[in-house]
Amino acid sequence: MTLCDRSNQELVRINVSQSPFLEGLKDRQYKHGDGSWNEDNMIVVTDISSARAAIKTIVEQGEGSTRPARPPPQPKESTVEPTPPLLFKSHFEIFEEVYSGNPLKCYNLLENPRTEELSNNIFHPVRLQLSPEIAAYQSVLYQVLLFCDAAYCYLLITIENMWDVKFEGNRRDLVTNNLQNIMLHVLRPLAAFLVGKTYVQDDETFNLAPFFNFFEFNETSSCHQQLKAECEKAVQVDPKLQGLQLVVDRLIEVEARRP
Repeated sequence: MTLCDRSNQELVRINVSQSPFLEGLKDRQYKHGDGSWNEDNMIVVTDISSARAAIKTIVEQGEGSTRPARPPPQPKESTVEPTPPLLFKSHFEIFEEVYSGNPLKCYNLLENPRTEELSNNIFHPVRLQLSPEIAAYQSVLYQVLLFCDAAYCYLLITIENMWDVKFEGNRRDLVTNNLQNIMLHVLRPLAAFLVGKTYVQDDETFNLAPFFNFFEFNETSSCHQQLKAECEKAVQVDPKLQGLQLVVDRLIEVEARRP
């Protein structure tokens, strides 16, 4: 059997006389009840027939489909402001809006910024100058950006563990707790907070945003403990960020896969 893309270009050729599916991996796949937002359509791939069904679903749905908006899951007992239901859309719906030409609120961002340039709590004297209205944040914005980096890298570590076949923890909890909470209830409010802060470079005004730089978790303590420590320092910046501590404290502990 040969799998092709829409232009009929060969992607992969499978010898149907030999099963390409490893025994024992069925229970490691995501299935109904594992935390998907579309649990009724989950397909567990065990043979050629189920693989074809999964591929057909991917071709039809791509990055989601158009469906009535519904609120995303909220962290229990959280003080984080709930995500408005109308803003919770599939990737496909967002892409469709862009393609259709609907107006988007865009911000002028610096290309490839580096968190380390804001180290020592001082903006680089040559590259960046704070706008007057946020001058009071000069000594703390670096910490917020550093926490953003740490949260983003903890998300990547979660994904790394989730897809590792040797992972023995509860994969559903990684989805419903770490992935959803970091993306919706940590990175999203941090991005909303930062984009309201502006700075000037070469007489041009830019908005801050998460830099998504690499944060190196050391081996002196767990990654989760280090993330909580960064969060404790960041939430002191503004009362609006206080709710992030509860979300971070309740994340599942995962560790980086070191060589």
